[in-house]
Amino acid sequence: MKTIVYGKSVNPVKRINAATRRHARRKAEAIQRELVASRIDKVLGLKPERRKTLTRIELACKRKPAPPVDLSTLTQYQEQITHSAQKHMKARYPHRGAVVEFEEGSCCLENVALFQAGYRKCENVTAR
Repeated sequence: MKTIVYGKSVNPVKRINAATRRHARRKAEAIQRELVASRIDKVLGLKPERRKTLTRIELACKRKPAPPVDLSTLTQYQEQITHSAQKHMKARYPHRGAVVEFEEGSCCLENVALFQAGYRKCENVTAR
């Protein structure tokens, strides 16, 4: 059996990838920036500003309210869908008359009788 030898670039304990390197670089830059700012404040005799951490409620109050829903576009799309469904029904079932009335929330399935409760135990017929 051959022994596997890892090189110096492989670190099995800690994953080092581009994201962790970028995070470490930005952290070092932020520390350096804060250090420079604190030195300038010390020379000028100013007290460093403390950031006020906002609570969740304050953050929620700062958000812009959502715009109201425009129902005219929804109605327009619903009319388009109904119109295309009626065209489909006319093409598929020409013997049923010119206008097909749709009930709210209804849909047509072929072989609906096969999917009734009595036939659920059949293995060869599924509703999927």
